[in-house]
This record gives sequence, structure tokens and C-alpha cells, in this order.
Amino acid sequence: MLKNERVCHYLSEASKPEAHERYRNRPDGYLYDHASSQMKEMREAFPVLDKRLEKSSRLRSRIPTVQLELDFDDDNHS
Repeated sequence: MLKNERVCHYLSEASKPEAHERYRNRPDGYLYDHASSQMKEMREAFPVLDKRLEKSSRLRSRIPTVQLELDFDDDNHS
């Protein structure tokens, strides 16, 4: 990992507490599954990444805990 390289969004989010709950039933949940399954090996291989994910794990998630269900049926428009 390069010094100024950006960290993958899914790795960053997977490092946070309760990440599994945030990704449950989301269309991109499979990306969380993959990121979390590879995280341990990646953290061991890249100390800079490990440090960034440790910091990220203490920050607030960008994913809402509640998914809004919007109904775009024609019957509901005025």
C-alpha cells in the first residue's frame, strides 16, 4: 500500500463496530462479506493499512443504520 493511497470504502466500513448489522439485507452486502473475509490477512501484510483501519474503526460509519423504504408507485403521487 502506498503512503497516500486511499483505503477501500468497504474495508473501512467493515472495520467498524456493528458493520455486519449495517450491511445485512443491503444489495452490496456481498462486498462487505468479501472485505471482511480478507481484512485480517490484508492488515497483517500492510501495516499502513492496519493503522488506517484502526483509526477508521473509531469513526462514525457513513452507512445509515436504517434503510429508507421509498415507494415510487404512481398511486402515491399527488
